[in-house]
Amino acid sequence: MTFFRPYERRILQALCEALLPPTALLAETPADVDLISRVESHVAFCPPNIRSAFRLGLWLVEWGALLRRGARFTRLSEAERSVSMEGWKKSWIYGRRLLFKLLEANCLAVYYATPEISKKLGYEPPPVKNGKAAPIHVEASDRDLYVEADVCVVGSGAGGAVVAKELAEKGRKVVLIEEGAYYTSKDFGREAVEIVERIYHGGGTQTTVGLPCILLPTGRAVGGTTVINSGTCFRASDQVLEKWRTEFGLTGLTPEALAPYFDRVEKHLHVAPVTEETLGNNSKIFRRGLEAMGLKGFPLPRNADTCAGSGMCCFGCPTDAKQAVQLSYVPRAVEKGAKLFARCRVETVIPKLSHGGEVIGRFVDEEGRPGKRLHVSAHAVVLAAGTLKTPYLLRKNRIVLHNRHVGRHLNIHPTGKIIGVFDELVRAWEGVPQGYGYGGMKSDGILFEGAFTPPSLGAVNISLPAREHKEAMERYDHVASFGFLISDQSRGWIRWLPNGDPIIYYSIHRRELDRYVKGIRFLCEVYLAAGVKKIYTGLRPLPVVTPETGLKDFDKVSIKRTDMEISAFHPLGTCRMAADPERGVVDENGEVHGVKNLFIADGSIFPSSMGVNPQETIMAFANRIADFIDAKRL
Repeated sequence: MTFFRPYERRILQALCEALLPPTALLAETPADVDLISRVESHVAFCPPNIRSAFRLGLWLVEWGALLRRGARFTRLSEAERSVSMEGWKKSWIYGRRLLFKLLEANCLAVYYATPEISKKLGYEPPPVKNGKAAPIHVEASDRDLYVEADVCVVGSGAGGAVVAKELAEKGRKVVLIEEGAYYTSKDFGREAVEIVERIYHGGGTQTTVGLPCILLPTGRAVGGTTVINSGTCFRASDQVLEKWRTEFGLTGLTPEALAPYFDRVEKHLHVAPVTEETLGNNSKIFRRGLEAMGLKGFPLPRNADTCAGSGMCCFGCPTDAKQAVQLSYVPRAVEKGAKLFARCRVETVIPKLSHGGEVIGRFVDEEGRPGKRLHVSAHAVVLAAGTLKTPYLLRKNRIVLHNRHVGRHLNIHPTGKIIGVFDELVRAWEGVPQGYGYGGMKSDGILFEGAFTPPSLGAVNISLPAREHKEAMERYDHVASFGFLISDQSRGWIRWLPNGDPIIYYSIHRRELDRYVKGIRFLCEVYLAAGVKKIYTGLRPLPVVTPETGLKDFDKVSIKRTDMEISAFHPLGTCRMAADPERGVVDENGEVHGVKNLFIADGSIFPSSMGVNPQETIMAFANRIADFIDAKRL
């Protein structure tokens, strides 16, 4: 796709040349790998606001240099371009740094995704093996469809797929609708950037607005975010359930009442700790550092069956080992008679007083263009479109307009990580990326978990001057990384553009900032104990830690919210559960207050942050909701 204007391409060419100077190992220039066309193609997958911001950034880089350096960026020397770029990176204006980060991140990611470049770093995507799972039958039509069902489920992720499977097994007539496409293992095993473009919402650019801006990726496919998550499975803790009972009146949510549902999910998903064989050097280095400090971690529990340690959990499992719901729950639902409609975007939900309601969607092509309609009439409707989309469906269709909690109380589990360079060969992409954990700081709301990405995405997290950055990337096979998530008390909210894209507001409060810095400091301490040679912290005032500098500088610098590089992966809470309709959107059975037979079964119903990966808890609650629908509403 070509949408950059000729002068924009010239600016982009100059920028890429400045970002990626030739070095001994990576002598290929941007022109050698046709980087400009590749970046253009990549940016085309982004939503319109990101594409506009990218163009604006190019314009400002070009003409900002004229104001500061006396000439446009394209007319500066190589040395002057480097100085100009560092001015952007070190600017005291957060928006200026953020805009340049958008340009830099896309250029770096696409460059290191180029096969000839990644091969020189020793990295190649794992080969796709013959998947164990048979393809699912997806309904198709070249005309408008009118379907009747007992239950219509909107969204096929961790919540929707479970509801569909459980009710189909009970003999109910189920329709399951998914906006994304259906992918199999044959579509995976590719470069991470290519998977992000196709399976992540907004080409992986979905971001909060606030201080700081936080990347918040979610999946768009049959299977939802379970296709591209780590596979880590935890039960909600007894402490969290106690909070929900006491603060929100959800008296039925006891550990004893929920245990059978957790048991059912874990058995179906083959949940088990990561084995020593698939743990990988990335986890073993962290374990080594913990043990040197006299501490003990644990292999994380995951939904993986005969895992081969391909290292691609977050980009679709190429061996069908990770039991995402498109492999574990959706096939069983279809086998028992459920009808699956993919590439169908639901916009209209019409509740009925006598029974569930009507759901109307439009099929969309690969470019997102709308086609024929799907009209479903059902006795019960279950919204499981996710924390960001489910409240949109309520608001757009003017359902419970009086309820002020719709779209509010957003939690996201902010995450941080460090990157460490070691003398030893690590090849951290081999093994389970999120294979090991440490829970010794859970009382502080911090849970440590493994985190590693291929070179194309890892390059984005190293902040160095251009030549130093490229030299650091040449040693990517000696790199390890580890991260953590924060049980957040901050709250965000969501509004929506006319096309349904969310505007997600979320700002970090001081308590989360303190936890973040504490987490980074602890990770540095572990890596120093493990023998690291250099650490990239992601903190703007303290970007690098070495054995020589140690941790003393952590006590000297002042860290602001905009000094951190944060991602988040677990949006929760925007249709929270509460016994009192004045405090929440749904009751403890997932039924919308005041609207009989309309249910919500996704992460939006959780009343507070959980402090652990929420996938298993979403699925357990979806089991419980399905049982209630079958027993009481059909």
